[in-house]
Amino acid sequence: MTSKYSNGVKRSIKNARFIIILLVCICAGAYLLFENKPSGFVPSEDGGRLYLTYQLPDAASTTQSVEVMKKLMKIVASTPGILHYTASSGYNILNGGATSNAGSMFCMLTPWAERTTKETMVPGIINVLRKRIAQAGIKNANVVVIQPPPIRGIGIAAGFSMQIEEGSSTDDIQAFGRAVQHFVAVAKKVPATSTAFCYFSAITPSWDLTVDREKCEKLGVNISDVYATMQAYMGSLFINNFTLYNRTYHVVMQADTTYRALISDMNKYYVRNHDSSMVPLSTLISYKPSVAAPLITHFNIFRSAEVDGAIPDGYSSGQSIVALKHLAETTLPRGYTYEFSGLSYEELKAGSLTVYIFMFSIIFVFLFLAALYRNG
Repeated sequence: MTSKYSNGVKRSIKNARFIIILLVCICAGAYLLFENKPSGFVPSEDGGRLYLTYQLPDAASTTQSVEVMKKLMKIVASTPGILHYTASSGYNILNGGATSNAGSMFCMLTPWAERTTKETMVPGIINVLRKRIAQAGIKNANVVVIQPPPIRGIGIAAGFSMQIEEGSSTDDIQAFGRAVQHFVAVAKKVPATSTAFCYFSAITPSWDLTVDREKCEKLGVNISDVYATMQAYMGSLFINNFTLYNRTYHVVMQADTTYRALISDMNKYYVRNHDSSMVPLSTLISYKPSVAAPLITHFNIFRSAEVDGAIPDGYSSGQSIVALKHLAETTLPRGYTYEFSGLSYEELKAGSLTVYIFMFSIIFVFLFLAALYRNG
């Protein structure tokens, strides 16, 4: 073996110009591959866990959310490859929002040794869940099945993550919401970002309530008493704790369900003034219907909306990021900006280091081999 290696080295030295040409071709080929091949960061692997989250139309009730959750629980429980799950209605894992029209499920898959078919492994089991959800006829909810991030602590889910920021624009929250939804609609038409979705909404029906401070002053009612009354009856108000039979109990004040179901029920409430007289709350407040955003987030100071999505089959994360950049530059209104977060941010941050890591790897391999044969 040593003699063969020595003879090969001697022949290479005699034909050094051909070896140099070959080395240059290898370097040029590597450079072209780096430039033209789709780039990626950390590939999504079967980590044995899945996220399932959904969102109903704006202002949907908790009762509707629970009904959708029950349907999804039946689907998940009967899907081969899922060991157990935890369901939480009213919480969206992807945007961290606690709203009545959302919910999330955390699914733990069976051990890898027991999942031997494509339908029970990732991404096959994701496709199975999507098909079964579509067949179940859940049409009033936007259901997303996605993997957790391959590196725990970096991002919320696998795939791309982009923050659309209002930047220097003076648009109100409704205009910002329309711009975000238009961007997502355009992104869904592009193959590399066809899985894009965003849970941001600024058209949730709500009420604008105004307290007439001047009238409160004339009638001798404290402003704080007005707000405390509305909180106690329409929401809840903690009073105190008391101990009975070696157990501590909370005392919470709250109106019965039938007396706080509608905003017009506040016309039945009274508040005490300085003379200990009961003043109708309806004489001190006014309200009108409006629309608002149930959850407003900020990213690097600016008002933002997060656009997420899994990497479509046949595309890399680098291709999805390039497509999102192009869409942002051509679609977003003037004054809007964008940034990447989670794994997408880490991929862009580490992208320029790949070539240097490859070069250092070649140098170290050469040095290790040289030291090895020198010792031999």
